[in-house]
Amino acid sequence: MPSPVECIVKLGGSAITNKNSFESCKKEAIRHAAQILTQLNGKCVVVHGAGSFGHFQAREYGVSSGFHGNTFPDAARVKMGFCQTRTSVTMLNHMITKEFVDLQIPAVSLPACGSWRTANKNVEDYIFTKFTVC
Repeated sequence: MPSPVECIVKLGGSAITNKNSFESCKKEAIRHAAQILTQLNGKCVVVHGAGSFGHFQAREYGVSSGFHGNTFPDAARVKMGFCQTRTSVTMLNHMITKEFVDLQIPAVSLPACGSWRTANKNVEDYIFTKFTVC
């Protein structure tokens, strides 16, 4: 049986990005966080905020308002905004994962996208799959 996760660390979006500058990360802050995590001996899960990645697109396309099926007048626009938001956040996630791997931390990305269903900005349902943390 795999050993349990001993630590969960959240890297805040404003700590790892220049939140007011479009898709601008603070690579030195990500590297510093990764270096601190090399001090840990057990299994750790790292989650992170988006900061300047994704928020600009989500706001521009009104992603947080969602849509109700394909009949909603702006459904195509909101869907495209979701895609652009997701692409942006995935870019940041890749930068973080790469920094960890470059420091010999065995890190893999497990996206939460598609695991949550919301209504009126509340979580309605979620799906968690079993996985082994490196």
